[in-house]
Amino acid sequence: MKKQYVFYGKGKIRLASFLHIGGEDESSLNLVTDGGGQYILPATSISGSVKAYFRKKSFDTEHYLGWTDEEQGAGTDSKIYYYDAVCSHVQLEERNGIRMDAAHGVAEENGLFKQYFIGQGMESEICFQAFLDSEAECNDVQLFYTELFAGIQKGSLSFGAMKNNGAGIFQVIETGSKILNLADKKDFLIYLSGVNNVLRLLSYESWIKSENEQPVFASAEKGITEFELTAEIPDGLIIKSGEISPRIRVGNDIRKVNAVNVTKEIDGSSCYYIPGSTIKGTVRGYAQKVCNTFGIPEEVMVQIFGGTPDRKVNRGYVKAHDVLVPQPQTTVYNRIKIDRWLGSVIKGAKMEQEVISTQNGNAIKIRVVTEETENQNSKLMNALVYLALRDIGLGLVTIGSGSSVGLGRLKGKELRIGNYKADFENMQIVFDEKEPTSAPLKAIVEEWLQEVACYAN
Repeated sequence: MKKQYVFYGKGKIRLASFLHIGGEDESSLNLVTDGGGQYILPATSISGSVKAYFRKKSFDTEHYLGWTDEEQGAGTDSKIYYYDAVCSHVQLEERNGIRMDAAHGVAEENGLFKQYFIGQGMESEICFQAFLDSEAECNDVQLFYTELFAGIQKGSLSFGAMKNNGAGIFQVIETGSKILNLADKKDFLIYLSGVNNVLRLLSYESWIKSENEQPVFASAEKGITEFELTAEIPDGLIIKSGEISPRIRVGNDIRKVNAVNVTKEIDGSSCYYIPGSTIKGTVRGYAQKVCNTFGIPEEVMVQIFGGTPDRKVNRGYVKAHDVLVPQPQTTVYNRIKIDRWLGSVIKGAKMEQEVISTQNGNAIKIRVVTEETENQNSKLMNALVYLALRDIGLGLVTIGSGSSVGLGRLKGKELRIGNYKADFENMQIVFDEKEPTSAPLKAIVEEWLQEVACYAN
């Protein structure tokens, strides 16, 4: 008789970005809830994300996570089973979205829409149970358990929708695991007490990043390139919240203004931020101009950034994260509207807008991640992202509203690509030939840019 083992694993995680898993109940703002009305991370969503992640690893996904051939009507069940993860400390966010006309780079008519998300700081618990036949399988699943939470901590394994806009990223707080040998009477009685009781009694251990973030399985994962632009906001920025009749505090007074910046709650405090969707939209809009200039086909843009041509959804390979603005300086910017026929000020047309900037050396960090594509466009994709971030850092590409009056221009300090970096000096990006973290980057970037130049011939 084969020895039978049951592996239990669980991990407490904390949302580091925002989360959207769509539901059908309008009362829950189209977010998934359980029968008791609690917001959840469904087991099906967890299973799908985990399976997609481990397919890129050397882990035997077919043996442990199951497979299905719909045409042949064949398949195997997974040995690993997940449970719905109930969300606690839930803070809901409302975000505005704008549908863009890709061909002209402008907003579509009636293209404004609202979406609701679970905000940063939410906590949940991922739990799974595996039924195994041997000690060798127990060892494999122990490694699976470690890699699972390492992937979550690194942000490589995320959950829910809108991952390319930085959604569904979590931090690991603590984890725990236990193996029961059903041939042992004591373990068998523990098993009979029920999975909920076993998971409840399973003790947690603090997550130690240095020990647990090393890769467990050889990675067949496609190449990941991480870009990080460090920049100041010297002249002001506004990402309109869409709030109706907004008010802000100016000194001891509360003033009604026409527009305020988007904010979100983090640990009970309101923080200014630039949404990942805004960053991705800015990068894509600039990349579209480059493609139009060099005659790069629209289908290439869709393959790189995603889209829905012919109603077929392409997810894209570029991901942008929310950008927090540290210790911002807020001011009220006054504007007026001019009568274009008479050249005079329109009566009652004074506008007041809240503008934020960085002071005292504080800077924002814009993070964009690309994943190697399946259609040999990876170098072109990295070239387009590099050009966009370079020109954002040089102040040539603006972010947000008010670009015509000088808002949204950044002052770049440093651009990191993987382990390499380049600095911004005197309105240009500089690769230091004597610096080992900078010199190799110049050759890499030149190779990428050759992919763009190919279309000019």
